[in-house]
This record gives sequence, structure tokens and C-alpha cells, in this order.
Amino acid sequence: MIDQSIFADFTGGDKEFELDLISTFIDESIEYSALFTSNYAEGNLDELSKLSHKLKSSTDVFGLTNFRNMLFELEMGSKKALNKEEITEQYSTVIATFDDVIKEMKELKKSYS
Repeated sequence: MIDQSIFADFTGGDKEFELDLISTFIDESIEYSALFTSNYAEGNLDELSKLSHKLKSSTDVFGLTNFRNMLFELEMGSKKALNKEEITEQYSTVIATFDDVIKEMKELKKSYS
């Protein structure tokens, strides 16, 4: 999922900076994942849209293009939907992928040790 060439271009190959970005992404992602879950459960579509929008910029740094596209679909779907059932498929896809992204980031972080 992570495009190493995009990530390296962004960081200029600075390993310390890369590790900092990875660590920050992991920490924020765990928090965002919990917020996605709670807002979906509460049917708070406006907040789901906002969370999706905020997370998209972070995905660009790592070249997570497919995940970014999923977030965009959830963002737009959340704006248009009348209830959470209308975005269940998009939400489920984002959450499953989010879990995979977090796992991949944790593995990448280990490679810096």
C-alpha cells in the first residue's frame, strides 16, 4: 500500500524525519480509527465526512492513493447520505483498509530500529 518512492521524495530520504512521520501517523490513526467507529455508531455523518477529509492529506505523504480514494468516497457519501446505512459499505471498506494501513505502518516503523 505505501509507495516508498513517494514517501522518500517527500522526506528527501531523511530517515529521522521518516520515522517521526510514521510514528505520528500511527498515533493519529489509532485515534482516528476510534473516532470513525464512534461517529459511525452514533450516525454522525457530518463528523465522518470531516474526519475523512482531514485524513486524506496524511495519506498523500505515504502515497496511499487507494486509501485516499476510499476516504474521498466516504467523505462524499457521508455528505449526501440521510443515514448511516447508506454508507455502510464505504465505511466498512475504510475501516478494514485502515486496520491494514496501521499494521503496515507498524511494520515499517520496526524496519527503522
